[in-house]
Amino acid sequence: MPAEGKHCRAGSFEAWNESYPVRSCETIAVFRTCETISPRRRKERRDRRVKSLTAFDPHGCLCALYVDSNLDTARLYLNLQSALGATLAGLFARTSEDGTRRVLGETISHTGYIIMIFQFLVSQGFERRKPIPTFLLGVLIITLGFGVIGYAGVSIPAFVLLGIFLFAVGEMLSSPRIQEYITWIAPREKAGLYTGMHFLAVMLGGALSGVTYTTLYGLFNDMGHAEYVWFALALHTIAGIVLLTIFTRTAGEFREQER
Repeated sequence: MPAEGKHCRAGSFEAWNESYPVRSCETIAVFRTCETISPRRRKERRDRRVKSLTAFDPHGCLCALYVDSNLDTARLYLNLQSALGATLAGLFARTSEDGTRRVLGETISHTGYIIMIFQFLVSQGFERRKPIPTFLLGVLIITLGFGVIGYAGVSIPAFVLLGIFLFAVGEMLSSPRIQEYITWIAPREKAGLYTGMHFLAVMLGGALSGVTYTTLYGLFNDMGHAEYVWFALALHTIAGIVLLTIFTRTAGEFREQER
């Protein structure tokens, strides 16, 4: 690949590794914001999320609301306390009005701290693998994460932590590789256009998720089975894997552009 083309691979694992300082600051800012929000404002924000649940972040917003509204957060705090100790577990919790320590959904649903810890390891393990199989593996792990998060609603609340971890691992695998793949197949002078079209699809998915999954969550929550929304997300993701697999087997994988 020409030297000029290498500079266009902004979506590669290397670029993600270089963005660590920014991602670290974002995670710390979110974490500190969650600690300082009063219970009244927290309730107001939770009520607003019901109306605009997944407009921009299908996992982050929905997971925080799901944890706060549908899981036994007091039991989840005890699970964290037994594993991490009272000091570390306290960083993810707050004291409710009745004096009970409860995990705050916004402190565990953000995957930034997991990515900060494990991105280098994931990058080194998969940087020589083909982009599309790696991307599909990442999406499959995300699907498994969705299923585990949903299962936490009908079993042990601590399973939500495993589900969030699986989602983060899948994100670390899939997101940089699909962006890297797009810049590889694009003609060098059109790399920006191809990348923009990719994010146009992301924008479309984000916009529609605010209509579809907000409605689904409200429907399932009224039924007393809020966990069903995660199973719906898992099925949705599996459908995407199947379609992309059929496409690549039918049309074949694109070749990397040399000029």
